Amino acid sequence: MLQTVRAFVAIDPPPPAIQTIAGIQDQCKTLGLDASWVKAKNIHLTLRFLGNISPRQVSEIKLRLTEIAGQTSAFEFSLSRLGVFPNLQRPRVLWVGLESSGHSLEALQKKINGQMQALGFPPATKQSVPHLTLARIKSPRNTDGLRRAIESGGQVVSEPLEVSSIKLYQSRLTSHGSLYSVLGNFTLKG
Repeated sequence: MLQTVRAFVAIDPPPPAIQTIAGIQDQCKTLGLDASWVKAKNIHLTLRFLGNISPRQVSEIKLRLTEIAGQTSAFEFSLSRLGVFPNLQRPRVLWVGLESSGHSLEALQKKINGQMQALGFPPATKQSVPHLTLARIKSPRNTDGLRRAIESGGQVVSEPLEVSSIKLYQSRLTSHGSLYSVLGNFTLKG
């Protein structure tokens, strides 16, 4: 039987972004949320979740990502605002949004989705909000303060941060959370 791996394509935020995000998490922790906080080393921007894939598919995906990276220039993004999924009345995921210069992030995601669809993966089902997950909220305890913070603006100020590569990750689910390992690193042009 072929062993499959649970995989996704992502961008790792550069260290200055991780420092900013850790500061935001520290501020939000003072709200007393019943939440599971994402460790800094696990924070990433998922561009495409692939699910369980075979070793043959890993090779094909690596070829496509190498091609995409060779056609895509490095670009910048900024952290923009706090938000929650699915909504403020029932927050389950706390995140910080991203904005890229000239829609570069959206264009990269569109290329990846197109290539994955060409390999037989289903089309992306919805337009995703570019974000980095900060925490998973377990219960509504103390979410009123979070709601007020987001409704009053929730703006995040950051310097522009460079995206210079995309990665193919394997995700292993354990009782202590997800463990990620890099299956491939693909450097963007420039």
